[in-house]
Amino acid sequence: MILPTLAAPVFAILAGLSGLASCLEQPRINIDVTLKEEEPVYIRNRTAKEIGRLKALEPPRADGRKRRTLGLTQGSMSYSYETQFTQVIQPAGHSACFAVKAATLAIIYKPTIYIASDYKSSGCGIGIIVAHEERHAEADVDVATAFLPALKKQLGAAARSIGVRGPFPQRMLEDEKQKVAQDIHSKMDAVEEDLLQERIKSHAVFDTDANYAQEMRPCLGKKR
Repeated sequence: MILPTLAAPVFAILAGLSGLASCLEQPRINIDVTLKEEEPVYIRNRTAKEIGRLKALEPPRADGRKRRTLGLTQGSMSYSYETQFTQVIQPAGHSACFAVKAATLAIIYKPTIYIASDYKSSGCGIGIIVAHEERHAEADVDVATAFLPALKKQLGAAARSIGVRGPFPQRMLEDEKQKVAQDIHSKMDAVEEDLLQERIKSHAVFDTDANYAQEMRPCLGKKR
């Protein structure tokens, strides 16, 4: 089972003074997208009943019965955006222009794996349950890695769509930059949602009753 969560984006705005002029030409925009996977955090002090209360994205059983939840993986995927600008300030007219010179996205994936405390900590089944949950984390990373080119393409398109802004009163400069940073991120919403839906699909492939039975088959007749 998997519970992906999204954290709020972080905007960091860096500005560089490029000289004095009435306005400026659009610079070449540097685009970078990275993915960092953190080590899983294992939580073993929740009962199967407690874990079962957590919202999960597993498909329902065909017979409508609720599964006993022996393990669950929460995959937190946060998106941190940074926009850098080049700018021109004309002191005589108290006016300013700016343009995007770089846009970066850092994705951080933090998996938390719950293993039911009332399930035997030794025996055949526990290793299979842990491996199943770790497979969820691996699936998230595989999907996110495959999406990096699409994310980079969309981020580049969003940054290039801004163009050169201004001239406008110098006092408005920082507010206008903030609006641009937010605009770039809003244009990433669709591809972020596509990534989330692909994560859900990837987990549904092996979060089935048939697969659970197949995974536990080596334990038939053995002490669990």
